[in-house]
Amino acid sequence: MKKQYFYKYYLLAGLLIYGCNKPAPTELIQDSQTTDDAAQVEVITKNINDQSYSNGYDSTGVADSLIGHANIIYVSGIKITSKEGTLNTSLAEAIFFDKSKPVKVGGLLIGYRTITPGIIQFNTHRARLIPLRVRIRNSTADTSLGLMYYLYSGKRMLVDPFQYEYNSNIDFQFNPLIGSNVNFKIPTPPEITGNIIVEGKRNNNLKVILEWSHPVPELQIEIIIGAVVRTNRNIFPLYRVKTKDDGKFLIPVNLINQIPTDRFNKIAITLIRKYEKYENNGGNRNDIYILSQSVHTIIIDSP
Repeated sequence: MKKQYFYKYYLLAGLLIYGCNKPAPTELIQDSQTTDDAAQVEVITKNINDQSYSNGYDSTGVADSLIGHANIIYVSGIKITSKEGTLNTSLAEAIFFDKSKPVKVGGLLIGYRTITPGIIQFNTHRARLIPLRVRIRNSTADTSLGLMYYLYSGKRMLVDPFQYEYNSNIDFQFNPLIGSNVNFKIPTPPEITGNIIVEGKRNNNLKVILEWSHPVPELQIEIIIGAVVRTNRNIFPLYRVKTKDDGKFLIPVNLINQIPTDRFNKIAITLIRKYEKYENNGGNRNDIYILSQSVHTIIIDSP
């Protein structure tokens, strides 16, 4: 059971690798070899030599730490494509933090204790309570922050009835132990399905053209470029690219070709189309962060 849950808990530990709340460097680039779209590129992982950490972004679509938010509701439809085929999963989570109870390891803040103040449902399906664990870099142990609300469906041992519905709404209901019920709808973006065209060789002239379905030009999409560690299959999210959701993009060749082949034998490209907003909860303004996304990760075997 632990294996099923553990892969997504790294999202809160992103702070431990990404630099103690320091913003990652960002630059605006214009690649003459691609479309006319400008793209904003952000460095996510600063030290690719540290192979002991992976935040599971391919499974969750979350490459950032969400530690700065008081409360989180996260729903996602996820596809992971490799040479074995495509795995489809749906996730729904809700996490409530008690900011008066920080958790530190070696003097470093890794999160806050969680609370479970009532019953939560997604599309009338009651969420289960499971441990929220954070694994610390260079450690084989993990630290529990308490319990979180969780629903999952996909090709794994335990499957919940929850299904992420694209281009629609998910009904969220919170029945607190004290106080009035909270109900609202979480909008979901159109499903995104990617396709890649690969030319050339890595560390030389590798060229990756990314195409995707149902473009929404008035929106932006995120493309996360990651690398798969040879020894343990962990995936490092290396760069985030933000560009127009117009259906096609050439990955900047310098980003792809500078990924070392001796340590990383595969490349992971993740497409993310998302909606995010804040919701009022019982009088506290903007205290629930809501993230709803369509995610497609494609694993590229080293050409």
